[in-house]
Amino acid sequence: MLSWSTLEFQAQLKDNNQLPYALEAINWGTDYLIKAHPEPHVLYGQVGDEELPFVSIKVNPAPVSCKGGYDLCYGDDAPNPNLLEGAVVNGPDENDIYSDLRSNYEQAAPAAVTPAPLVGILAKLALTFK
Repeated sequence: MLSWSTLEFQAQLKDNNQLPYALEAINWGTDYLIKAHPEPHVLYGQVGDEELPFVSIKVNPAPVSCKGGYDLCYGDDAPNPNLLEGAVVNGPDENDIYSDLRSNYEQAAPAAVTPAPLVGILAKLALTFK
């Protein structure tokens, strides 16, 4: 979430001299969550499986449009190949019904807010018992 907001509000952060702090926060957080790039302020992580349709741009540089990405990922009734073990999803609808369908990305998308306190605690423990 912080990285998206840093991209979206980069000009405002830069105008208020907050961009370096935001980049440091992202760099610090990703050290615990994804593999950090050896150069400062360059982050990357691999999500999914290279054998699946969505691969790294280094493997398949062909562009995928927004519509093409939807058809490729969500427009298929096959089981979702990108399973997250133990992920916390957005959850049931207003009628307390949850359907685990790829096309139902509003409910099936992993939630970023719910596990945040646990990530914070684990990060603190990692710093404490370094």
